[in-house]
Amino acid sequence: MVMDDSMSVTRSGRLIKIFPHYTTFGLVLPGTTHDSIPLQKLFSAINVIRGAEYNRFLFLNATANDPHYTNGNSSALTSSNSLFPDANINVEPAWDLSTGDAGINVGVFDTGINFGHPDFGNGTFVGSKIVNGYNYHGNIPLSTAASNDVMGHGTAVADKIGALRNNGIAVAGIAGGDGQGNRGATLYDMKIFGQGADCNIFTAIFAGTDNVYNAIIQGATNNPVTGSGFGQHIQNHSWSGGPMYGKIQLAFITAFENEVMMVVAAGNGGNISDCMTYSYPSSYKDYIVTKVGANYESGEKVFFSECGHRLDLIAPGVRRLYASLTRTGSAVTDTMIWQANNNVVCSAEINGTSFAAPHVAGAAALMLSYANNTFMPNSLYPEDVEQLMQLAAKDLTFSPNFPGYDSTTGYGRLDIGRAMNNYYYPGYMVQHHTFSVSAATAYSVGNVFENTCLWEPRFGQPFGLAKVRRYKITGTNSHTIPTGYTFISGWERNAGSTTMGILTNTAGMNGTAIQCATTGILFEEDRYLPDATQILPVSITSTSASFDGYIYEIYDPATNLPVGWYPFGLNGTATFAYSLYLKSKTVGVDEELFTENAFYMFPNPTMDKIYFRSRKSDIEKVNVAIYSAIGQLVCKQDNLYISETNSIDVSHLTNGIYFAKITFGKKTLVNKIIVSK
Repeated sequence: MVMDDSMSVTRSGRLIKIFPHYTTFGLVLPGTTHDSIPLQKLFSAINVIRGAEYNRFLFLNATANDPHYTNGNSSALTSSNSLFPDANINVEPAWDLSTGDAGINVGVFDTGINFGHPDFGNGTFVGSKIVNGYNYHGNIPLSTAASNDVMGHGTAVADKIGALRNNGIAVAGIAGGDGQGNRGATLYDMKIFGQGADCNIFTAIFAGTDNVYNAIIQGATNNPVTGSGFGQHIQNHSWSGGPMYGKIQLAFITAFENEVMMVVAAGNGGNISDCMTYSYPSSYKDYIVTKVGANYESGEKVFFSECGHRLDLIAPGVRRLYASLTRTGSAVTDTMIWQANNNVVCSAEINGTSFAAPHVAGAAALMLSYANNTFMPNSLYPEDVEQLMQLAAKDLTFSPNFPGYDSTTGYGRLDIGRAMNNYYYPGYMVQHHTFSVSAATAYSVGNVFENTCLWEPRFGQPFGLAKVRRYKITGTNSHTIPTGYTFISGWERNAGSTTMGILTNTAGMNGTAIQCATTGILFEEDRYLPDATQILPVSITSTSASFDGYIYEIYDPATNLPVGWYPFGLNGTATFAYSLYLKSKTVGVDEELFTENAFYMFPNPTMDKIYFRSRKSDIEKVNVAIYSAIGQLVCKQDNLYISETNSIDVSHLTNGIYFAKITFGKKTLVNKIIVSK
């Protein structure tokens, strides 16, 4: 939203805003990237113009009226009114751009969800925002007569992603809508756990490999002809275990190649001194899953949070940072309570990487909602979302961490406000490119024969050690950056590509450098096929991108005769997909740093008065101007001292949305005000 006191006229099909006090013209050019040319011509052609510049973008400061958001029990989300101000994901600037959209589907693979809680809807399954799913543990449809959550774990995960926001009830879900008819991201109850026989939460009964495989595949796919599949954009997996190869990994690969963002809890088997412990599915290849660890109230990594082994981010994961919905009824809790099969009442604190992961899943839902449901030139892919989150993460340098990526905290703590504000259009743009190269250009590399392992029988070859020849395909593509933008970085999009990475070991067939898992204990997961598609970037610049990819010829180790190709042969076509991250030349330093808002306004909504509290000790007074939704100045007060008693009277304003323009020194912020009497 642009806030100013200008008038608008139209010339030559363009909207021109006239500033009478400054004899300045500013061009509003929605959807174009060629502002500099008409500005320069206009400036030089009209001698009465003193200056010409772009209209700047101002951003709101959305909050929520949910009681456990306003009372300080949501320190995981914001520093506003927070008991622990240094542990949050900075959600409010993100809500300025999106609060979630029903078109984004999120699967919660867990112990079930309490659809009857009023923070999910009207108390019925049909009236809840959990629109579908299946009880894969019982291999039966979901119950529509009672809560489907048998332990409370799944509900506590789901509420962080999408509990109804701004509805005056319980908690605020990250992608929970606006409280004005938009209910936010759509949730799917993918129940894959049942309760165990005792109070040990780790003995919860897994649905079984085949059922979980079916759950992941059905969640990730969608066949409009048959109506099968749920077409999920994001899956949250807050569970872990030992090495999971075969069907579970193949399900994750299938979901990844269907452009599903797979958010996975890192696991709770860590310790303070090292990152030696790691679990699955979180430790699958980095580009297949987004691995999430947990942080304390201080913002540091929780001691139990597993680290290393492709850790991407950390997010809040201790119960003092959030409130959770109960597995039955309509209450809020920080403890899971359930009855085991032996009729003993059990309880467990709602701590763990299980609850860090849904913070990332909810944040991803916000980003996809903004990309898919605004005037953005294109949508985002899962790799784009993960890259933008990593670039914007709050870098943590607590010992033993160090600046930049480290094995303890990955890229840092999730900062969705910064990630969204570093993506808003037209300030920023993610541009997608795809090109193809004939596989006839491939050439053999490495030893004549190399080792790999087969997950499953292929071309008459059994599970286990296999002999292959590896062929390399190199592709280069030229691209053009849109006028008015500069290149920041780029990355490969493996899910949109068709070649493979290096899946072999160059030792001979009698070597000992590779072992194939036959018991689920010994493994080298980088040396297995089939696998997810992958390309290896050689260079990505502002003008071109080059990548390598591989295809494999499989041989019978007994006869040394070829039996087939994977994923295709020399008569096939290799596709390379990548993204460019671009920044408008009009975005200045101050605009990039506005994610840490300086003020908290309360109460909001209000009936009569607005009070201001500064989050910065050096700010004593500000100038405040309040505008209506159409930009009309309705109230103004200069030199307002920040205190608990000073306020601005808005009792004369009619019900509606207003915007407070707060100026202090050379900085300006815009916050949203709701007047409701």
